[in-house]
Amino acid sequence: MTRVARAVLHRLGGAVLVLWGAATLGFLALHLVPGDPVSTLLGGSVTTGSAAVRAEITREFGLDRPLFAQYLTYLGRLLGGDLGRSYQQQQPVSRIIGEQLGPTAALALTAFGLILLFALVSAVTTAGRRRAVRGAASGAELLAISTPPFWLGVLLLTLFSFHLRLFPVAGAQGWESLVLPAVTLAVPFGSLLSQVLREGLESALHEPFALTARSRGIGPLALRGRHALRHALVPAVTLGGWL
Repeated sequence: MTRVARAVLHRLGGAVLVLWGAATLGFLALHLVPGDPVSTLLGGSVTTGSAAVRAEITREFGLDRPLFAQYLTYLGRLLGGDLGRSYQQQQPVSRIIGEQLGPTAALALTAFGLILLFALVSAVTTAGRRRAVRGAASGAELLAISTPPFWLGVLLLTLFSFHLRLFPVAGAQGWESLVLPAVTLAVPFGSLLSQVLREGLESALHEPFALTARSRGIGPLALRGRHALRHALVPAVTLGGWL
């Protein structure tokens, strides 16, 4: 077996163990919370004290079986792709998740595109500039990183939806509905990525290759975009994958 194959199998084995551990903790959490699973499912329902309802739920979810048997059934269903049925919405969990995959992917991709655009423009245009310019950009980014996204979202809704009426408040009404949620996600994460990218650019601009490029008459913006950016992208790509 080659070294690469062993490394891939090692990573896959680790992933399987993580998924098994997460599934096991999820199963145990329902049984370790105060009270019993039936009371947890019923919540504050007025029928909580009904013996008939409690017996029906116990039978439906197999809670009258031994705990280990419940655990094996739970793992078997997960391996078969059965995520169970939502007690509140009375639908299969896989269907509920599937209905949200498209909008979630659209929002995530749009936000990530804005993150990359913001980080590249901010870092490339401010790296290597005067201290006042870099300080102002870093201060604004630090403020954006420190701003809670839910609060930023409320501010954007108040200004652009309620007052200016440029974007819808809620719903899925085309690309207009994506703008405010995507910007809300992109501002703090884009600021974080911009700081990492600017630091990499600052270091790259002091490397010998930068001096050689300057001696050949390359302008500051071309030096950053065509040469220094390649060296600065390594930590930014790592952070971008996490984002």
